[in-house]
Amino acid sequence: MAALLINVADMIVSELNARSAAAGFSLSFSAERSWQPIESLKTFTGLKVLVVPREHPRELAGRGGQAEETVQVDVGVLAKLTASTTAQVDPWVNLCDEIAVWLLGGVLATVPIPVRIAESAVAVPLVPENLKLFRVFTGVVRLRCEGMR
Repeated sequence: MAALLINVADMIVSELNARSAAAGFSLSFSAERSWQPIESLKTFTGLKVLVVPREHPRELAGRGGQAEETVQVDVGVLAKLTASTTAQVDPWVNLCDEIAVWLLGGVLATVPIPVRIAESAVAVPLVPENLKLFRVFTGVVRLRCEGMR
């Protein structure tokens, strides 16, 4: 059985791809899970949406011995732009916001335990230097998912 961290990340990939295929976002993409989110920005072209598992801290949730499971996952959006203008950057900022809003509060029921996406935050552009030096937009949607075991 795969770790909860992997299961949650894979389920987020599936959910994102299903919504994108149904034209549920303003820009279409294909998400993938990755342990190595950084590309060589000098040679990067196109678009990548990467789901990157980050942390899986565990705590006991009281005397009953139940474990509170928290999984933290980043959804990274990287896009090669032709210019670093507002007109080029804004659609990608909007996409990050759409992903964050759509995932927030969702329940990933097919992982070993029901996991709810309890928090989402958008950081854009995560690395302004990437935009300036390489014309690569890098935005991140940070997710905190919670469940009880």
